[in-house]
Amino acid sequence: MTKIKICGLQTLADVKKCNAIEPDLVGFVFAKSPRQLNFRMAQALRNQLKSEIISVGVFVNTPIGKIQSLVQADIISQVQYYGKLTNEKINDLHQFDARVIQVVSNESEIKQAADAVMFDKSRGRGLIPDHFNVPQTTKSTYLSGGITTKNVVKAIQETHPDVVDVSSGSETNGEKDFTKMQRLTNLVHKFKEKNNEY
Repeated sequence: MTKIKICGLQTLADVKKCNAIEPDLVGFVFAKSPRQLNFRMAQALRNQLKSEIISVGVFVNTPIGKIQSLVQADIISQVQYYGKLTNEKINDLHQFDARVIQVVSNESEIKQAADAVMFDKSRGRGLIPDHFNVPQTTKSTYLSGGITTKNVVKAIQETHPDVVDVSSGSETNGEKDFTKMQRLTNLVHKFKEKNNEY
């Protein structure tokens, strides 16, 4: 079954919405962004988040030490990494039990040591594509970029990802929208992958 990640949580109100809706994963953004969190903010959100919901940290060319502190504090358990990433850096992240999701735009960028691969041709800009395309890989796949309530089923049908990642598609006027979040989560969880139909 495809899972869903709601990315860009910023407030305790966002956490309460996620606790009610129960997406499989959530994302805390530590890269420069309107949704950027610092250590204390993220810790406060994680402390109120249901334990069964996995938290993922989003980074862009971030030093390993900063990521390590967040993992060791149990604020995040997975690392979504944009930017230059080497097998050596991935192995460094593995030393403190972080699962590494490498963000790529094409198959040639995939590093052998990565645990999972996120395909995001819009590079975090939330652009809505006419169709979805995921290169072949044996790794766990995450699909991101312009996913909304209107196209999430199509995205799953076309690419069969392990996880769909939604950020701006779960918002209205820059704030997490409970109705959109709930609709997205229900659409993903109720999708019948075997028969490729909802």
